[in-house]
Amino acid sequence: MNFFQVMLLAAQISISGQSHEAVKAVGAFYSEYQELHISGLPDKQAIRKLSPYLSAALIASITRARQRQAQCISAHPGDKGPWVEGDMFSSNFEGFAKFRVGDPKPGNGQRQLMTLNFEYVDGGKSHTWADQVVVVRQGNRWVLDDILYGRKAGFGNGFGGSLRQSMKGKGC
Repeated sequence: MNFFQVMLLAAQISISGQSHEAVKAVGAFYSEYQELHISGLPDKQAIRKLSPYLSAALIASITRARQRQAQCISAHPGDKGPWVEGDMFSSNFEGFAKFRVGDPKPGNGQRQLMTLNFEYVDGGKSHTWADQVVVVRQGNRWVLDDILYGRKAGFGNGFGGSLRQSMKGKGC
């Protein structure tokens, strides 16, 4: 094996190890998230529990959206504010019963895209779909930065194309 082949193999092993870490981080987030039974934007207590798995940029987006939500509820007390209900971390309004993290797509060592396969059961009927999760390297760990919603019909969450995009709206 020549020097170039050794370096290429070492890079592939490094990327493979990083991908495994990213898959574990996404699995850990969704396990924790599922246990919390969150509907709408996570509250402060939920954010504290989920923050080890979320990018600083995503936490900032959620914080801004929570502020807009509070302003809307204050301005229109008889109405539901934005982002009050529905699963924002999957593209199914009612959430999911099971999830499986798929293999990541090739990334650049700082950003990975991976498929999440979900299942929701309603009235004994199983509904399956896949979303894409964007994870980024933040310091020495992988964290969620966005969810690209894949489910468009049926029980879709109505939040738009992605989690971050959905929180950029005006609110009320």
